[in-house]
Amino acid sequence: MSHIKSMFSEDKTVISIEVFPPKRDDDIGKLFTTIEDLKSIKPDFVSVTYGAGGTTRDKTVEIASKIKNQIGLETMAHLTCVNSTTDELVSVLSELEKNNIKNILALRGDPVQGQREFTKTEGGFDHACELVEFIKKKNNYSIGVAGYPEGHIETKNPDKEIEYLKMKVDNGADFIITQLFFNNDD
Repeated sequence: MSHIKSMFSEDKTVISIEVFPPKRDDDIGKLFTTIEDLKSIKPDFVSVTYGAGGTTRDKTVEIASKIKNQIGLETMAHLTCVNSTTDELVSVLSELEKNNIKNILALRGDPVQGQREFTKTEGGFDHACELVEFIKKKNNYSIGVAGYPEGHIETKNPDKEIEYLKMKVDNGADFIITQLFFNNDD
């Protein structure tokens, strides 16, 4: 098992599976059964989301840990700025480290449910580039970030979106995972 950033330097296609922590606790067993079944396709890693607006973030570490340490697949835990102070982020990073999780997808995150715009948490971060820089200083994580080939919904200027992406990379991102896109030229 390794850092995801090293997987992209190999001459092969990298396959990942993204899972969402279930909202109901009684569905967690079904999630692990499904992951066990998907293990046969030999994914390179499993990405575990943080839940829209941070709704299921407490389950992310638990699920990523079981996938890596019991099922035996490499994992990447999502981490967002949503409703998180730097102290809370330190706590999550500590839990990830304790559970041997070395790959993080650093995201700003979506606005909290019921809000139209993202609001910075007091003592937290406004942007993913700040979160990347913070994580990079904490440990030897492989850090991924989101890219938006057709532009982010909040960015009307595609050139500005490239500037934001460059800031994430300059602050320590190791790889970029794009959102779904339809125009390959983008």
